[in-house]
Amino acid sequence: MVWPMRNDESARIDHEKEYTLAEEIKQFKREKERIRSIVGRIGGVPTTRQRMFNVLFGVVIAACFTISIVTQGRLVLPMIEIGVVLISLKIMYLLHTFLRQVHFMFWVLSSIEWRLNEMDKGAKEKRHEGN
Repeated sequence: MVWPMRNDESARIDHEKEYTLAEEIKQFKREKERIRSIVGRIGGVPTTRQRMFNVLFGVVIAACFTISIVTQGRLVLPMIEIGVVLISLKIMYLLHTFLRQVHFMFWVLSSIEWRLNEMDKGAKEKRHEGN
């Protein structure tokens, strides 16, 4: 079977489709990097400051429990209570950070759904225009 030769018009249309596809891919990559940086700022990637805080927090907790073990007097109960309160605060902070991330993911998924619905409406309108 011999395939018909393509004329210049169909070659130009194919080139335009490839060009728009390449532009859409570039736009998608830019959008992906932008979202990745936003997620990182919200709490997805720990910063140096957060790591230092976590190390300091661990040292303080360890010191509280060590002091409560070493001293066999009046400091045992207060140090254990301080350690438990600090751990409780850390758990509350972790829950808060997790909820912020979940809220952001929900917002992103909602906006993706909205954009898909808009694209679907546009595709349906174009189908009806073609008929």
